[in-house]
Amino acid sequence: MDELPFECSSLDLVLLPHVLEFNAHPHQILREVERVLRPEGNVIISGFNPRSLWGARRILGSKTNFPWRGRFYCFVALEGLAGIAGV
Repeated sequence: MDELPFECSSLDLVLLPHVLEFNAHPHQILREVERVLRPEGNVIISGFNPRSLWGARRILGSKTNFPWRGRFYCFVALEGLAGIAGV
């Protein structure tokens, strides 16, 4: 992943709508987010919940079409990724 075009500690808020689900290295994305966020900054992550009807649809259907080929993260997994990245 390339660096975001922002200085270190320059952003108050970073939005990640369905970004982690479709990237092979989500921990690198979160490390870059940590780099550009101010100490009091926030990150908002949205994605499909694997324990929802969307998650059930993914399990029961084909996983080759968008958006089903992404990796759906539950809350606990997101907490783990964020902890590794220091966010």
